[in-house]
Amino acid sequence: MSNIILSTAATDNYMVKMIPYLNSIEQYSNFDKNIFISLGHDYNGPHFSKIETLSMSLDDVLTKNQNNGLQHGDFLYCKIFDTINQNDYICFTDGDIIMQRPMLDAEKDMILSLKDNEVLVQYNANKNDSLYSESHRIKPQINIDTFFDKYLCFNTGVIICNKKTYQYLEHMYRVIHPIVRNIFHHYAAQQWTLSYIINSFMKPIILDYSFHMHHHYGHVEGESYKDNKIYYNDTLVLFAHHITGISG
Repeated sequence: MSNIILSTAATDNYMVKMIPYLNSIEQYSNFDKNIFISLGHDYNGPHFSKIETLSMSLDDVLTKNQNNGLQHGDFLYCKIFDTINQNDYICFTDGDIIMQRPMLDAEKDMILSLKDNEVLVQYNANKNDSLYSESHRIKPQINIDTFFDKYLCFNTGVIICNKKTYQYLEHMYRVIHPIVRNIFHHYAAQQWTLSYIINSFMKPIILDYSFHMHHHYGHVEGESYKDNKIYYNDTLVLFAHHITGISG
């Protein structure tokens, strides 16, 4: 039986945002394993019974990004991931998130049914947002062809796939991102590259907003609030991402 692993990472200057998320993981997570990677520094925060905390040197990051994000897969070079099987599933997330509840059985089944090269992600601005639209938001150094209008732009604050697929994603990122970062002098070049790879070489599957909702482009139709929690179509959202006023 495959396991489902939740992981996230942060540098020292991001820990103020990260601690509320870690507290919410400690409270609600029913993932098989929870891993926090302290990037470039020794972890000296609170002790958690559910979360394994490890350090990773910035020297071990093969493809560095402006914001030190590891969504592209370099977290796999942290030694603990050597113990994760190829068919185990990894949910890697941003840190500006609050987990509001445990996973539902149906959500676990959804993840465990993923095949090789299938990736669970969320839309970026909306279901019609494309890499062409995103290109003009992140300051391209050249003219971007409308060819990229056919590629969806994803919010990569939550990415879920099996380890084998994540290794392939990281490999392709290492090949393609050096080209992309010369076109976009913006930290979101990471998300652009990941979206391009997932569109081109993988099968994206869109998460329901009850699993991952973000407010990078405003409110989502169907959302509601109660007691400092956010709901989608009356279901409590699992990962509330970049949403003001949400408490764990």
